[in-house]
Amino acid sequence: MNPYEVIEKIDESFKRLTGNCLYAHQKEAMRFVIDGIQEHGSSGGIISMPTGAGKTRFATALLVALYSCNLLIEGHVVLFLTPRKIIKEQAGEELQKLYRFHKDIQRNKIKSYGYSLTIGLFDLDSSPFYIEEIEDSDTLNTCLYGNQNKVSIYISTPQLLNSFVQQYGYERFSKVDGIFFDEIHHTFVGPSIGPAISKLKMSPNLRFTLGLSATPTWDSYRLTGPVLYSFSSSEAMRAGIITKSLKIIQTNTNVKLENEYKGKEWQYAVKDRAELYAKETINRLEKESINGRLPKALIVTTNTTEADELVQQLHQIWHKQLVFKAHYRGTNVSNAISKFKKNKEGILVTVNMADIGFDDTELEALVIAKQINTPIGYIQLRGRVLRKAKEEDNLKQKKYALILDFTQSSSYEACILDIEKGNERLIRRIESREIRKDLEGTNKAVKLVRGEVTLEECKEFLITPDKETQPLEPIEVSQTNTIPKTFTSPITVSYGQSFLLKCYTVSDAARIPDIIKREEEEFNVPIWHVSIQYHANDLPLIYQAFKEFDLRPFQPRPFQEQNKSSNEKHIFLASPGKDLHFLHVKLVEM
Repeated sequence: MNPYEVIEKIDESFKRLTGNCLYAHQKEAMRFVIDGIQEHGSSGGIISMPTGAGKTRFATALLVALYSCNLLIEGHVVLFLTPRKIIKEQAGEELQKLYRFHKDIQRNKIKSYGYSLTIGLFDLDSSPFYIEEIEDSDTLNTCLYGNQNKVSIYISTPQLLNSFVQQYGYERFSKVDGIFFDEIHHTFVGPSIGPAISKLKMSPNLRFTLGLSATPTWDSYRLTGPVLYSFSSSEAMRAGIITKSLKIIQTNTNVKLENEYKGKEWQYAVKDRAELYAKETINRLEKESINGRLPKALIVTTNTTEADELVQQLHQIWHKQLVFKAHYRGTNVSNAISKFKKNKEGILVTVNMADIGFDDTELEALVIAKQINTPIGYIQLRGRVLRKAKEEDNLKQKKYALILDFTQSSSYEACILDIEKGNERLIRRIESREIRKDLEGTNKAVKLVRGEVTLEECKEFLITPDKETQPLEPIEVSQTNTIPKTFTSPITVSYGQSFLLKCYTVSDAARIPDIIKREEEEFNVPIWHVSIQYHANDLPLIYQAFKEFDLRPFQPRPFQEQNKSSNEKHIFLASPGKDLHFLHVKLVEM
């Protein structure tokens, strides 16, 4: 059976039933999986697609194609594992469309090599697929025997699967042909779930193990394998699958707690911070208003206490009936989300993006009011606002999606492509607990304190993938621990989306070659461009240090105006023709 012809016929069915074709990247990913199974007997890895690019629809179409190519057979089982109940419900709704597609395809039979392939009948009861959501181990135990006349698709969670293995063992999995891990970045490998799934993958009939995510993680690599197919958010923006432009307003928050409070400011809920964020949010949204309507906004905060305080502050300065709250300790969370989604205007305040399963195509603005510690956390938040809008008067249809970033988290724009494409060197350095912290927030109540809170000067830039990102100004980020501690104050810096730039503070120019060598080993690319901020009497040392790297002066200009002083000058050193990668080294007297 020719899988390419099958995929095109399935595409025609999607168009008849939904008015939309399968996207080219969905069909290409299907071919990758099917070719792998046909050539090697199995296929495993991560399908990386941005939020809004149709990962679950890809899975639905793939199941139809696999059955059509006799790679799924009646009496066997496919597990569709989702990390949260709300996501499981959404996946179930999409997978139920299998029935409709089979009915349509039977009416318009697939023809291959001169004969017709029947892959479904006119009534739902005769469909070759049976779909059920599984809530407990006992039910799963019964279901894994399979349905003799159907391909059974069971929607459950990795946690339940692990519990089942602990209780019943692996014998029941002999009829499992495939496993999907939906939103696999949420699946954190613990001491038991990782080995359980690894052993399950050794099942003799298992044809595929696929993870679906916008952000591959090291845990997901361990569960399914590396990235099998990747479609980036910039590609999706260029294709018009998600919003085509993104405006980012970036600033940073400085907090000085009152003397009686010890520890880091983000460990507390700061009343003054919530008050400032509320005022600045409304002020910025008013500047982006459309016909007097403020853009529909999602605010992600650091903990539930500060979320509650932020809601109260918004109630005082804006329409109370248009402010909604959804977090761990909130009541009627589903109702609040439902009301927010139905309204054309409003603000939803949340903490735990992982659990609320938020999905609103008409969302126009994202407000980041918490520290984001990983690029994966940022990409997941960013994806909430990039879904393509349907309403013509939506800000995304008229101009762009909007991110108001109070914590410089948007500086992770610099490494989005590396994450989406599955850069293993970068991904394996990002710790699971930091990703979980970004996705889940702090669910416990914390102390509400007072302090002096100020915002730094805002910087704005517009990301449009088919154009050069403007303005190309360096954006400083909070300190990170990804650089060896032998060098101080590493800072990641973004010039739009184009490349990654890091800042080291060193006292000896002779140590710069060591830094470059470490960077080249870490990113597996040669350094192309190096920016040096130096003291006037250090220039001979700098040229001596870079002699072995064949670097020369190029485009002198300031790195940061606020740091410019009479005894500091700036120079760019470059070696054209190499892969694009930037390094900034600041020489200081220590």
